[in-house]
Amino acid sequence: MDDFRRIGDSIIGKQYLNLILGLFLALMIIIVFWPLQYADFINYDDNLYVFENSHLAKGFTWDNIKWAFGDYHTGYWHPLTWLTLILDYRLYGANAGGYHWTNVLFHMAGSLMLFFTFAKMTGAPVKSFFIAALFAVHPLHVESVAWIAERKDVLSTFFFMTTIWAYVHYKDQRTVTAYLFVLTAYILGLMSKPMLVTLPFILLLLDYWPLGRFREGRSGGFVTAKRKWAIIIEKIPLFALSGAVSVMTFWTAKEMGGVISLGRVPFLHRLKNAIVSYGEYLRKMFLPGDLSVFYPYREVIPLFHAVFWGAALVLFTFFALRSMRKCPYAIVGWLWYLGVLFPVIGLVQAGEQGMADRYTYVSLIGISIILAWWLPDILNHRQSNKRVLYAGAALFILVMMILSARQVSYWQNSTALFKHALTVTKDNHMAHNTLGLSLSKEGKTEDALMHYQEALRIKPNYANAHNNIGLVLMKRGKTDEAIGHYYTALKIVPNYPAAHINLGISLAKKGELSKAVSHFQAALAIQPRHAVALNNLGIAMARLGKTAEAIHSFRMSLESEPNDAETHNNLAITLANSGNPREAVQHFYASLRINPNDASVHNNLGLCLANGGYYQAALGHFEAALRIDPSFQDARKNLDAMKARAIRQN
Repeated sequence: MDDFRRIGDSIIGKQYLNLILGLFLALMIIIVFWPLQYADFINYDDNLYVFENSHLAKGFTWDNIKWAFGDYHTGYWHPLTWLTLILDYRLYGANAGGYHWTNVLFHMAGSLMLFFTFAKMTGAPVKSFFIAALFAVHPLHVESVAWIAERKDVLSTFFFMTTIWAYVHYKDQRTVTAYLFVLTAYILGLMSKPMLVTLPFILLLLDYWPLGRFREGRSGGFVTAKRKWAIIIEKIPLFALSGAVSVMTFWTAKEMGGVISLGRVPFLHRLKNAIVSYGEYLRKMFLPGDLSVFYPYREVIPLFHAVFWGAALVLFTFFALRSMRKCPYAIVGWLWYLGVLFPVIGLVQAGEQGMADRYTYVSLIGISIILAWWLPDILNHRQSNKRVLYAGAALFILVMMILSARQVSYWQNSTALFKHALTVTKDNHMAHNTLGLSLSKEGKTEDALMHYQEALRIKPNYANAHNNIGLVLMKRGKTDEAIGHYYTALKIVPNYPAAHINLGISLAKKGELSKAVSHFQAALAIQPRHAVALNNLGIAMARLGKTAEAIHSFRMSLESEPNDAETHNNLAITLANSGNPREAVQHFYASLRINPNDASVHNNLGLCLANGGYYQAALGHFEAALRIDPSFQDARKNLDAMKARAIRQN
């Protein structure tokens, strides 16, 4: 590759080679990820982050910024990620394509920072391009880019690379300002995703190679112990930040119930899963044909698999250590891979997944480093024709681009994504359940029910599937059966807000309003500002004749979700019935601004206006209701009454 670099320098000039390679890298990313502009949201975490998150619509208010810095309901503290999503909402609203493009742009920025930083550190732009190209277009990394909820991945990795670039600058300048730049970039990265806790360790690896800070002079001898300690001590502020964020992340995950206890998953089983996962990620780097958005946790791990991959890991580590003087990049790349993956390898099990493609987003850079330097060294030693290496590298990257483009196609919508997950995994309860949700939204309730039931066959104590079966049964009018599934879901997961809300709605439908209220309140005890729970609590309170409590609940719901047309309508009806028609009219109009084609709201507003003596305006809304729904009998009766009144007055 060095010969190729010299040829490139002679043809186009050294000063332009990096720029041309950078532009080519950006073009590769655009080609692979271009279809994402037409992709939809995914009904797996995208709802929590975007389309069911009322905070995004509130914009950059002081209260909302405080929420971004104080929220951890997703299991992470990542205020900067929230702020970018709030900005996206201001720009794109409900257009998923805009959010996807923001992800792609951050991925592109991170890829370019990776390329330019390694080119600066090593003076080897072609090898650095190979590393950056694999990072940019590898199929394992599609998940981090194509999944809007993984904004935290692409954003934090951009700051990961920026911190390394700033550190290289600091190494040359050795000024307080340069160090503060390193610190600032690292803090911004931690505010994007706590995965960056391993970055101080990575900087130490880069100090060894390629920066060579542990060696001095042309002789390449090791520096004094005092100098070594100085290199380590300067990173104490970074390690302190890393430790603080690690503790906070563990605490928040535990508070949210995301940390699995040793009683449920013994440590020995976790260790086997971690060893096999390390191996599987390596395999998928070279054979990425069976990628899934979710991999179920392996209940049974054959001893042979754990022993095989364990032996392979030990062997790789042995060779990396043995060759560290001659090939320092090998130990750096290998420890990069092992170290970056360590926090998410499953020794501390968070969530139900056994492994995840997104965990390789930064970690596989280490393996790319080994490939970029080791293969040319082998060929140089054997005096082989280097054209084979260039052609092989180009072909490998081209194949990865093609596979990535295919992987991007699965992310066009939830149905395609989870159907694919079911083809490449087995006994995937989460994929069945989430595919059921997607099919239900498409009106295919029979197919949805089949997938929910299959999810329960695989995992009988799966609360989400019980809840979703309850929703299907409710739509079919089988209220009692639905209630049974909601109770089962709550028996499995007592602090399950959605099941409490759905159970409350079912009980209210049966007229058991007091029981319904207790479940709405139980949901609010878990999530105090849950807009749906507050709205339904208001409906129940209004039916119980507790008007003041109903109005309070509706107002609280609108504070959380100001653009909910149904809640505006409910509040308006309650206000009108309580003798406050003026404010009621305001909320009817607010509901129609959000959803102008709701015939029932037009009818309700017409009644309110008629009771206030605004007959002509009322007439217009009754007519609007009938234009929207010609079969709306109440609106027809009210319109006829208005016309009859006008005739009598004339």
